[in-house]
Order: sequence, then C-alpha cells, then structure tokens
Amino acid sequence: MEEITFSDEGIKNLLMKLDERKSKGPDNISAMLLKTLAPELSPALTVLFQATLHCGEIPDDWKHAKVTPIYKKGDRALAENYRPVSLTSILCKTAEHVITSQIHQHLDLHKALNNAQHGFRKYRSCETQLLLTTNDLNQSLEENGQSEVKLLHFSTAFDKVPHSLLLQKLKYYGINPTVTKWISAFLSARTQEVLVEGKSSTTTDVTPGVP
Repeated sequence: MEEITFSDEGIKNLLMKLDERKSKGPDNISAMLLKTLAPELSPALTVLFQATLHCGEIPDDWKHAKVTPIYKKGDRALAENYRPVSLTSILCKTAEHVITSQIHQHLDLHKALNNAQHGFRKYRSCETQLLLTTNDLNQSLEENGQSEVKLLHFSTAFDKVPHSLLLQKLKYYGINPTVTKWISAFLSARTQEVLVEGKSSTTTDVTPGVP
C-alpha cells in the first residue's frame, strides 16, 4: 500500500459535507464550526492529520468516547436492552474517513476481500446480499434442487476483536506500516464515559474491541 497524503481540498470537501446537527465529541469542537470555517481550517487540519499519521500518535481527546445508551426494547432495567451510541471527535472521524477509504482502495485493487462479503463495502449492503440469496433460492426451486441454509450470529462481534490479531492481518494484507502504526495508536489507551440524563460516569479504560 502506498503512503497516504492528506490534501487541503479533500479535507475542505469533507468538512463542507458535515451535518451541522451532529453532536460535539469530547474535544467540544462542533460540526457547525468546522463546516462554517472549512476553507480557513482545512490547511491547518491537513498538516495536523499528516503529522499524526507520520508520528503514529493520536491526541487523547480523539481516543475518548462519550457513550449514550439508547433504549431498544424489553425491561428498561437491563443494560442489554440498550444500544450504546458513542460520541467521538469529529476531527478524528474526518481523518478516519480518509484513511479508511485508502485502505478500501488497496484491498479492492488487490482483490483481498471475498466477493461474498457485503458488509462495510461500497455499493454493497444487507439488501444486495439478500437479493443474491433470494436469487440462489429461486434458481434452486426452478431446478427442483435442495437448499440448505446455515445462519450464524456473532454477539457483540466488534467488541471482541483482539487488537494483536487485527494488526497481524493488516500487515499480512500489505497495509502501509505508517498506517498500521496509526491504527495501533488509535486502538490503544482508549477511554469512555457513560452519559445518562446529563450525568456522567467515571472514565474507564476500553481494552478490547474495534471502535
């Protein structure tokens, strides 16, 4: 994978597309501010993003999350009946967007992803996977064939990804060493706090999982 270079124009375009209603992250920098001052801020942010990538270091505010529990269903007294929504730094998410898109380009270029994978891929979704599955079942019916389906569900899968194994995978697939170092820093020393009705919990470390 080639080196990633941030550009003023690219960062400005990303800032201009921000939703002004998006909540502020732990650094208290609002989307409205970033969008309004996009032309003025983009050169400085380009330097900042390039510096964090080059050094493999990330500000602590970028690795902190404010978690708000959203009620789903069932007994309101049970924590598992809530979906956690994390508010993180908008600046960090902007840098993440550029890095993620470059990684996707590398993986697509070298056909590293299985063609049957539809999750987290451009122009693919649950709907495209469902269309293919339905087509396979219909074709089997027309040919008087037999279809067998196995359904697997990994509970809280992203919360259980071991960082060491993920970093090994990145190296295996040729992700740029500078990017791998940045991702390692992104995953390490993360913290979070929970917000409920305006009250904040104590800050705790987040050791496993992928944000």
